[in-house]
Amino acid sequence: MGEAAHLDRQERIKLIQTLRLALDDIGLYKTPIVAGVGANSTRETTQLAHDAAAAGADFVLVVLPGYYAGVLKANPTAMRKFFVDVAAASPVPVIIYNFPAVSAGIDLSSDDVVDIANAAPNICGIMLSCGNVGKLARITALVDNSSFKTLSGFIDFLLPSVAVGSAGAISPLPNVAPNFSFKLWRATQSLGSVADFHEAKELQGLASLGETALLKEGW
Repeated sequence: MGEAAHLDRQERIKLIQTLRLALDDIGLYKTPIVAGVGANSTRETTQLAHDAAAAGADFVLVVLPGYYAGVLKANPTAMRKFFVDVAAASPVPVIIYNFPAVSAGIDLSSDDVVDIANAAPNICGIMLSCGNVGKLARITALVDNSSFKTLSGFIDFLLPSVAVGSAGAISPLPNVAPNFSFKLWRATQSLGSVADFHEAKELQGLASLGETALLKEGW
């Protein structure tokens, strides 16, 4: 749904409702909607999660508050409790959004993520926009991958992410190049030969260049 932080509460609701209607109109009844519900408090994040679910969202994406980031950085227990409390109150499954650039530099560690996942059964995955493939590998090695999925926050490291267990990516590039992005995804799932790997590597390079161009334009 784009940058949810730039929308007010009613705009968020209207956007989700409109998207659900548009998908249903073309027969995509089972296509899930992931709605961003980040806010600067547990209470507001929870309210936005309820709004999103009522409007038709199937999952909510939750980022740490950036306000008073210094306090949160110094108190990992509070960071973890934020996600656990939101997940307990959310009517739909929660995806953690780890994006230091929009949460005042807070970067959840793999230990943080595993602890949160173990404490909150309603958390079903994480979107890693920190670009740390090593962290992604550690998380996938330590969680139950049948109920908790790791996702790349950018498609420009999809191939190495899939190699260590990522379930996919949430990225800006598919918005403007959906067929190409799906081709890359298919290539990462079919690495049966050296030739397959080289094809995937070439596609990954093009995707990385394309996504970088989008990010330079403010996507």
